Amino acid sequence: MHIFKKLVSMLKRSRNFGVALFLGAALVLNAAPIYAQPTLAELRAVLKRDPDNRQARWALSRMAYQAQHYEVARYHVMQLLKNSPSQADVNTLSRALAKINSEDPWRFRLSFALRPSDNIRRYTYNDRFETALGIFTPSGAGQEQSGIGSTIGASLSYRFNLENAAELTVIGRIDHSVFDSGDLNSTRLFLAARHERFSVGRKTIIEPFLRFRLDHDFALERRDVGLNAAVNLFHKGGHQLRFSSVIENRSYLDEDALSGPYGRLDLRYDRVLDVKTRLGVGLSVARSLPRGDHLKYWEGRLSIDASRHFDKIGTLGLFGRYTNRQYDGLFPATDLFRADGTIAVGVSYQPKHIKIFGARPKLTCQIERNASNVSLYDYKANDCGFTFHRSF
Repeated sequence: MHIFKKLVSMLKRSRNFGVALFLGAALVLNAAPIYAQPTLAELRAVLKRDPDNRQARWALSRMAYQAQHYEVARYHVMQLLKNSPSQADVNTLSRALAKINSEDPWRFRLSFALRPSDNIRRYTYNDRFETALGIFTPSGAGQEQSGIGSTIGASLSYRFNLENAAELTVIGRIDHSVFDSGDLNSTRLFLAARHERFSVGRKTIIEPFLRFRLDHDFALERRDVGLNAAVNLFHKGGHQLRFSSVIENRSYLDEDALSGPYGRLDLRYDRVLDVKTRLGVGLSVARSLPRGDHLKYWEGRLSIDASRHFDKIGTLGLFGRYTNRQYDGLFPATDLFRADGTIAVGVSYQPKHIKIFGARPKLTCQIERNASNVSLYDYKANDCGFTFHRSF
């Protein structure tokens, strides 16, 4: 009786009977339904036509929870939180999310990537390197070095429920990269504690982190300490605006000239054009201040990406970016202040009906061209990548 009194109270306060009914059901996720339940196929059909249908999305989340498909249930509750009309709805959905997290706080994820490239070192394709001391020929006679790199990764996280519609996630991740050229091999470790909080039309994220990189002999070569912060603003009609920043201190154990602080500000806009089409635009500004004067730089980047889902074949994507980097000091042995401009364009494809060990592979290919006034870094590269992700 206590549960139904709460439900009736919510119905009285709500302006929308249907929304209150489904949100009130968050209090009784495992209780027997008090209305005729639609089928899973019917709910999916409704959301396919109208992704903003809150009643159908909540019912699908509830159905997934009862079937112990907790990650699916969590996804749909998170979608509802993005466009909650009131703080009362946010609080109710947060309690439902806390219940899901308490049932399934752990998440384990495996990933694998295969990345062939015709220029794995990003060196020059010019034959000559002009300096104030004369003309030199770069190592390898100025030719690109092709190769294939692969990365195997695993991550483990645990979620804690907090008050005020917030949660804390502790994250650990390891990635190991292997290339044809052994000196490019590396292992990366990432540790973080992510605090997330929802409010009406907004999600804030604060994430302090530690990052370590080991060289091909598994000796520690780099250690970073930093903080990520972000604010996501959600608007009706599929609009999303994200402000984010990162501040970190990079320490290179064997190359002190590379060590120093780094910071970046990002602005990104995402728009759901229709049920199957998405568009995103990003802008960022970064500043790096290593100890070596000729290595300090300002960087600006503009990026755009779009994707379209096709029922029979899967999802196709297009992306492009332009990066401009200006260095502060004279490049060694030259009278040049290094300046780079990088253009990259590419396509991606994720098939709908192909799965490998339960994961759908994604193919990405890009063409990259870096124009630099220092010939050693004036390069071109053609890359492709096959990536797989599987969560448990």
